Amino acid sequence: MNRYPLWKYIIIGVALAIGLVYTLPNFFPDVPAVQVSSSKSSVKVDSVLLTTVEDALKAGGVPYSGELLDPTGVKVRFADTDTQLKAKDVLQAKLGDNYIVALNLLSSSPQWLTSIGALPMYLGLDLRGGVHFLLQVDMKGALDKAADRYTTDIRSLMREKRIAYSGVGREQSNVVLRFKDDAERNKARNEIELALSAVQHAVGQPIAPFFRFPYLAYSNSMATHLQNRNIATFSIDIDSKDYRTRDPVAVHRRVLAELARTRKGIILFHDIQPSTAHALPGLLAELQAKGYRIVHMRPKAAVATLTEFDAVAQKAFDRRNVAGTHPLKRVLSWTSTVDEVTPSASTTGALEGVPPDPRPALRLRGMYDEDWKSGLWRTY
Repeated sequence: MNRYPLWKYIIIGVALAIGLVYTLPNFFPDVPAVQVSSSKSSVKVDSVLLTTVEDALKAGGVPYSGELLDPTGVKVRFADTDTQLKAKDVLQAKLGDNYIVALNLLSSSPQWLTSIGALPMYLGLDLRGGVHFLLQVDMKGALDKAADRYTTDIRSLMREKRIAYSGVGREQSNVVLRFKDDAERNKARNEIELALSAVQHAVGQPIAPFFRFPYLAYSNSMATHLQNRNIATFSIDIDSKDYRTRDPVAVHRRVLAELARTRKGIILFHDIQPSTAHALPGLLAELQAKGYRIVHMRPKAAVATLTEFDAVAQKAFDRRNVAGTHPLKRVLSWTSTVDEVTPSASTTGALEGVPPDPRPALRLRGMYDEDWKSGLWRTY
């Protein structure tokens, strides 16, 4: 038998319904967002800014799932972090220094819930796992410091190799090494030519015409020399910096963070680093899942090594008595004797900015492949 009047049941039902509606925002997860606020008190945050943000995202081809204008600024939601990072770059370039573009997290609850004041319950730090910091890297500053570090390293290497040079300087993001005279330039050039001959001798078959400047110390004149020799030069877009850490997780995260910024490019790894060896399986799997493709470079023709340097490489192998085992079972090291070489008329000339071998000994490392065209060899 019902002991309570109907109006009490109606009040209870309405209270439960209202409570359920205001509870709904807690079931919607936080999604990546970008928040735009004013950096100066004289710059207003209004509907004009909201329109500018929307137009900039549409012009940049950045999809977004919702936008909001409140007293603190303009907030835009996105589907994933990759889109969020791209949107931040687009808005920062569009708005300039008058606005602060920051990464944020917003609830994905519908707008109609927000309009009636139904907001998610914000938990305290103890319930959310503590404080979360998002650090951003000053890429220009980091690259400048890296270039300065390479400049110092190259000076030390020149002193160690006792090669006279006129100076080490920077041209934009490149480090350029200049020599005093033709003799020193030729000596540095001979290091490269001897490396090509030595690698080909170690492999026992022709090698791919690929070259990367030690320490990325690019030189316009040496690049021209390599181009005349039909040798392609490579640089990098992303440095894994695997030599700085033994943690494969740190290498994994750095590469993915840089790829989110550049979207593509050449990644530099060092096969002698344990952090790279442990990070590569998971990294390759994630790159494949994200839709990246690894391009295998195949040359049209092999390197045409020079006879005089082939003879020096042969002597070095003979002195080490390495003919009994396959040369790729280990690393071969010997002091390069470029003084024994008398360059031919076709290989001499005014070469400028040639960086020598960055180590006292020439080191060869590669992966064996029956088809030389399928193998990419590098000199260290």
